[in-house]
Amino acid sequence: MPARNATKKSSTLHTVLQALFVVTISVSILITALNIITIRNKKPEIIEVETISAEIKHWQEVLRDHPTYRDAYLNLAMLYKQKGNLDAARSLVKTAQKIDPTSQKVYEYGQVLGISTF
Repeated sequence: MPARNATKKSSTLHTVLQALFVVTISVSILITALNIITIRNKKPEIIEVETISAEIKHWQEVLRDHPTYRDAYLNLAMLYKQKGNLDAARSLVKTAQKIDPTSQKVYEYGQVLGISTF
């Protein structure tokens, strides 16, 4: 009888873990979908040139100290996009892709910038 109870508990635990896995994946998919909608529906904000330049300087300094910080490349890419320098923006997103090749966020930024090779 004790062996049967242990098997039943193990089976129940396995079922609970499977359910948690499914919930985790579902939440991840939902968050990704919401991020895509947010990026696609985001209207360009008008930021003063001085503010953009200050932000660019900030993220460049961050990258000097943390050259593998993926999101710094993405933030910098969007700032260059706002300035109209799409070549620099695309280059930064491609660098972020080298750092994190499977990132959904990098893929979405690439889509926003019209990079089709992702």
